[in-house]
Amino acid sequence: MVTKATTFGGAFLSMKGLYLTLALIIGLTNANAITIRFDDADRPPSDTLNVGGVTVTGGTWGGPGRPATTLGFGLGSDSLGSSFAIERVEHYPSGSLFRDDLSSESLRLTVDGVINSITIMPRISVFETGKSLDLSFEILPAWDSPDRIYTTVECNGTSTTILNRTPASGVDLIIASDFGEYLHFLEYRESRGLPDETLVFGFSILSLDYTPVPDTANSACLLGIGIFGIVCAGRSRGWFARS
Repeated sequence: MVTKATTFGGAFLSMKGLYLTLALIIGLTNANAITIRFDDADRPPSDTLNVGGVTVTGGTWGGPGRPATTLGFGLGSDSLGSSFAIERVEHYPSGSLFRDDLSSESLRLTVDGVINSITIMPRISVFETGKSLDLSFEILPAWDSPDRIYTTVECNGTSTTILNRTPASGVDLIIASDFGEYLHFLEYRESRGLPDETLVFGFSILSLDYTPVPDTANSACLLGIGIFGIVCAGRSRGWFARS
């Protein structure tokens, strides 16, 4: 039973038909999402890096950055530490829970559309020994919105995907903790007697998924085709019913 209907040019069009048409258009728009990989090639450091519609520059806050990519590792900053990672370096003196020195970097990524997600590979190591640690720390994906949501990432050899829950076209990726990095390293450092050491932690950006700005003309054309098809189908049903 049809409870509500709309007419186009005298043709009978059910709301169900309209919903199906709109669902088709939305589905086609979502299908236009693009995934850009940054670990596919070496790209030398530069002030601005453009990869598949993604523009990468130094962060606007959270430390300077100079984007570069490394084959097999991904996107990072060449201004501090490894060029394939955005990093933060903290020195902890012997017997202290708190750092006495800090250096950090950040990058800004923008697209002509909406960023859906970013996949990263977190890492943390001891500078003096080069030993990798299975610990966690926080990062701040500062989307182009007033929200500030700190995200804890695990350095366990697996990648982490950060979802964008706001319709943002840009983000500053910053290594920062809501209540202090030392809380994440407290148990580890106490178990080792609070030695003098430098912790280097950060992440490589493996990929970014985004939906480009929709082609308004094409979307309107698809909608028109869909409605025309349903109108024709409605007229055909009418013809068969009268014959």
